[in-house]
Amino acid sequence: MIETWLAAATLAVLAAAFLIVGARRSSSSAGADQAGEFAARRRELRTEAQAQGLESNTISALEEELALDAIDNADSAKTPAPAQKATASARTPPLLPLCAGVLAVAVVSLALYALWGEPYAATLADAKTMLESANRSDDASLAELEKALAARIERKPNDGDGWYFLGTVRMRLTDYGGATDAFTALRGLVGTNPQVDLALAQASYMNDGGAMSATTRTLVDQALASNPQQLDLQELLAADALHRRDYLAAARHLLRALGQPMPAPRREVLQQTLELARANLDPERPRIEATVHADGLSAPWLMVFARPVGSTMPLAAVRLPAQATQTVVLDDAAGMGNSAPLSTLADGTLVEVVARISHTGDATAADAEAISSPIDPKQHPLVALTLAAPPNSSS
Repeated sequence: MIETWLAAATLAVLAAAFLIVGARRSSSSAGADQAGEFAARRRELRTEAQAQGLESNTISALEEELALDAIDNADSAKTPAPAQKATASARTPPLLPLCAGVLAVAVVSLALYALWGEPYAATLADAKTMLESANRSDDASLAELEKALAARIERKPNDGDGWYFLGTVRMRLTDYGGATDAFTALRGLVGTNPQVDLALAQASYMNDGGAMSATTRTLVDQALASNPQQLDLQELLAADALHRRDYLAAARHLLRALGQPMPAPRREVLQQTLELARANLDPERPRIEATVHADGLSAPWLMVFARPVGSTMPLAAVRLPAQATQTVVLDDAAGMGNSAPLSTLADGTLVEVVARISHTGDATAADAEAISSPIDPKQHPLVALTLAAPPNSSS
């Protein structure tokens, strides 16, 4: 912020300097005006004398007389009479009062800048960088940013970006009530918007102490209709399910969240939360543990699903970023929709596990595929699959 104030002060000082120089220069132009007047009169005298046919000696005498008259006028200008002094001082502004006036202009300029300018410009310029930073412990910087944003909103209450950043900063500072107010004001400006609805739902949920109120539920439903796989939305729903001790629902939402691109630290936290949720499920539930090897394949996504033998309809499916070797659990949490497809299978029904690696991450495309032999999910089978590129593939 200090750099911005220094820039404004420098501009004010430069403006003052130009005013002083201009005023003093105008006062020093009087002598130049007198010299110009003498030259003009001399030209007029010579033109008139030549027109009348006067001799050169006569013309020289007239010019000497004109020069003496000009010298007398110059001397009288140097020692003016009292009346002339008043006129001269009116044309030549005194330096001290002039500087005082210009200083007042500079002070007023800075005062107006404080009122109408952007005193937090430097802080606001770093807002996006600060919010994207992985370091969440610098509360002092975030508090300064929150102050800057609040001041900006006070001056520009229709600034939608300002409201959004203000709400986001307050969430980082765990000021959930303030964040709810900011996102509510933003929603009043932009109307129904999936991103704003989700941000408001998150703030409202945290402000209510981890309880899903009717208002928050409405916002969540609107966001679900727009983008049901959205990462933040699935995290919010998983947190609500854990709060209600609905571990199956929590595991479902966490699996859907893990199927989205995200930074590795965030994925690790969600994976650990998923393991805790699954630890609270019925240990006797039908499930399959499939270990998939994909050495030498560079496609980014792995899709693993179970389907009845002879069918193309998956019962349970998981999508994850591909690794050289990873173990995937297929159970009711991985079921399609909110059903429990593996638990409702008739006794003795056999399924097969399909693993596909691809660049799209959907069940229909595959750079490489492996299919298990028929298994009974109620027997908790362990499956190992090795993915290999087709012979004609360049992978």
